[in-house]
Amino acid sequence: MLEIRLRLTALVQARRTPTQKGATAVEFALIAPLLIFFSAGLLDFSLILFDFHRYSEVTRRGAREAIIQAPIASLDALPATPVICNGDLEGSVTCTGAAVVSVESFTSILSEMKKMAPEVTGDKVQVRYVDSGLSASDGIVTASVTVSLQNITTKFTTLTFIPGFPSTFIFPSFASTRVAATKTTN
Repeated sequence: MLEIRLRLTALVQARRTPTQKGATAVEFALIAPLLIFFSAGLLDFSLILFDFHRYSEVTRRGAREAIIQAPIASLDALPATPVICNGDLEGSVTCTGAAVVSVESFTSILSEMKKMAPEVTGDKVQVRYVDSGLSASDGIVTASVTVSLQNITTKFTTLTFIPGFPSTFIFPSFASTRVAATKTTN
């Protein structure tokens, strides 16, 4: 009985072998481009998620540095008007709502952010001072400081060969807010 089974198995394999020769290679040739495409896409999106986390941490570090340093602008008018400070590519800073007092503070915030993301430039950083509402009496202001990153883009590394696929990814704005120490405006 065993001998008959072996003969039948050998006969079936002998009939199947010539017609299926190379089938594995053909199947692999059909599947390989999809696997490569999927792996490349996974790599690109993993890099974007990594950068997303990194830019979130960069804004947190910038906000921490902003509350440690002296305010960039005068906070005398803060209870009535928010103070928004924007940097530029040359390293200077302009503020709306108050006069610039300390460019060094902005430079310190930017250098702390560049430790983790060297590609961050001053024109992408905004520091906003708003009255936090924690002021207890006249002449004392407790500022809420928000540091944000705007207009951050990254290039796709492997998916650019697909027609119609964008070559860059534009991140949303990142922001981190902290409450600064209480300052007397008198």
